[in-house]
Amino acid sequence: MKKELVKQLKEIKELTELQLEYEDVYKIMAHTIEEFGEFSAAVCAEDGGVGKAYKKDTLKESSKEEGVDLIICAFAAFFARGGTIKQFNEICPRKLKKWKQNQKNC
Repeated sequence: MKKELVKQLKEIKELTELQLEYEDVYKIMAHTIEEFGEFSAAVCAEDGGVGKAYKKDTLKESSKEEGVDLIICAFAAFFARGGTIKQFNEICPRKLKKWKQNQKNC
């Protein structure tokens, strides 16, 4: 599983480098925001949100699929700012520790 994840991260990085040939980081951030909106709409639809926009039968993809789109875009934004997989692996434990501490404070 770890090898799969590293392979996928490398592919996201490569695709981001190609994307930066015709789009800037701001466009990548806009894609990320758009995907967050689609993820949110899917969650609302699946959980019975009110309104026409949140009906299950209008979903094109599940919240899990939209969540993966969101994660890909978030990694693309990270890579577009010059981040590397090595840097992610160095930063992530510190951020997870902070997140864990915040969970205890809830």
